[in-house]
Amino acid sequence: MTVIVQPSTQPDASGLLTRRVIGTAEEVAATVALLRGSGTLVAASVPKQLNPTDPRVTVLVRVRDLTVEHPARRPAAPRPWVKPLVIGGSILSVIAGLVVGGYLAAQRALDSASGTGSLALLGFLAVVGVLVLLVRAGRRKGACMGWHCPGCGHR
Repeated sequence: MTVIVQPSTQPDASGLLTRRVIGTAEEVAATVALLRGSGTLVAASVPKQLNPTDPRVTVLVRVRDLTVEHPARRPAAPRPWVKPLVIGGSILSVIAGLVVGGYLAAQRALDSASGTGSLALLGFLAVVGVLVLLVRAGRRKGACMGWHCPGCGHR
């Protein structure tokens, strides 16, 4: 019968336990192989026979203490959601800048056009431009936008 002697119940600072395994040579070899297969075996000494008439041998093994929580095994702390907020704020700033710049450009164009009397031409071009954009957007989706078009038969 194999006996595992526990000299101390406390692991050392490295989180390793030292145990003495006593039994026949086959039993000790099977115990060491079991520890090696489980992945907890760190080191094992050479088998020693204490008494020449006794068939039992003794082996000192060092195994990892799996009950101790090691600092390297702790999950990383959750990171705050700074990056998405920064990206969202940047995108909103760019969009707001484009809208304000477009508005100011339209105001300047309207001011310069009103003095020459070509305000009607500018309005007509704006409406045609919006219609062209709507038609192109409808073609990209490949679906009818609700107008009475001959292509889809939408009525």
